Amino acid sequence: MEQLVTFVKVLGEFGQLGLVGIIVFIWWKDQAVQRKLFETYRADITKILSSYEKDMAEQREMYRSNVSLVRDYQSVAGDLKDIVILATQTMTTLHADVNNNRFCPMVRVESGKTRFEVSPK
Repeated sequence: MEQLVTFVKVLGEFGQLGLVGIIVFIWWKDQAVQRKLFETYRADITKILSSYEKDMAEQREMYRSNVSLVRDYQSVAGDLKDIVILATQTMTTLHADVNNNRFCPMVRVESGKTRFEVSPK
């Protein structure tokens, strides 16, 4: 209520200046509202930019963590590659031994494809 009384008094004083006074008063009042809106906008944008800066710092840290994770994974993958190569070589040797050992023991002894000597009974 008090603001309305003040508003009427100010409008009356500017009204004495005529139409130009009323226009100046309306412009001044509108500028005050615009300043208030601009300050609210500025505060909101400052909060948004602060939040964005924090999020970007967090994202940079995640990228750094991912780089170290990839480096660790590469060393594990290299070790795993060596294990797979060794297992493949062993299985290849086993495959050749199985293929050469398909016959019954007597046939292997007669053909000389055995490492052991069989004593006659």
